[in-house]
Amino acid sequence: MYKPVAAGLLTARAMAAKASYPHEDDYTSLTDLNIEIDEENGTFFMCFWLYILGSFTTPPVTIIQQLHTDIEGNTPFLLLNKEKKLMLFPFKFLLEESCQHGTYSEVPCACTEIEYPFNKWVHVGCE
Repeated sequence: MYKPVAAGLLTARAMAAKASYPHEDDYTSLTDLNIEIDEENGTFFMCFWLYILGSFTTPPVTIIQQLHTDIEGNTPFLLLNKEKKLMLFPFKFLLEESCQHGTYSEVPCACTEIEYPFNKWVHVGCE
């Protein structure tokens, strides 16, 4: 059964509007990112470089959110938690867990062991 899942940036657009960095015309903002995934296949691969300005970001903040046509509301796919660690959530969380948990700390996910280094490029990838 095909169920499209979309991802988009939830962080403040004001941050992107105020920020300037070298060669900014060479980069693309995540604000308009939209990916549809066919769940029949069962696998996907995604990687990108991420740069978060520390002066405009107060964790926790959702970096990429999940949307689903059959479920109301949004759920994080990639989150920077209050300890400044990246958390990557599975798509199953959106379908099975989103209405059952009040906090993301109870949901199984992949989490970095180190704090996210603001104002530096970080390569993020998942399969």
